[in-house]
Amino acid sequence: MGRYEALDGVSASNNASLQLGFDRQLSEIWLLKTTAGYSRAENRYNYFFGKYLLEQIDSTQNGTVYSASLLRQSDVLALNLGVSRALAPTGFAYLARQESVSALLNYTWSERWSYSANASYQTNSYPLNRGTGSYEQRYYYTALSAVWHLTEQWSVTLQTTKILQRYGHLRSPAPRTA
Repeated sequence: MGRYEALDGVSASNNASLQLGFDRQLSEIWLLKTTAGYSRAENRYNYFFGKYLLEQIDSTQNGTVYSASLLRQSDVLALNLGVSRALAPTGFAYLARQESVSALLNYTWSERWSYSANASYQTNSYPLNRGTGSYEQRYYYTALSAVWHLTEQWSVTLQTTKILQRYGHLRSPAPRTA
């Protein structure tokens, strides 16, 4: 449960979430971790002209939240695949819906060399005032690295990273049919 209220009285939000988790050891090297639940937020936005309240807009956000990870761990190879959806605070009355997919791979080739690859994609959807749709941001992240272990204490890492961010995808609500 959470409560947000702006100091200036312009916006407020009450939210609650209920989740249930389940972990399952599939084999000696494979593990599945999951959580799923439901989240609800009641939002209020006040429009002021000076000190006079012109309009008060109430809205409700409902949605499922989940997280799932499949992990593989051995001496040579470690793999982590994940997917999730969350409703996260934005610093404003409304919650952002965050959906992400990620993959992480670590491979130990020898005592001296190890390699890793990391990729993730995330979409943040922010509701617009008056229920006119949502504003989306998309993030892409990839990284590749090679590590040369000179000694137990010293190593040299070569890494390349690419980050891409896209703004401004407006989504309108579906038209109502009578």
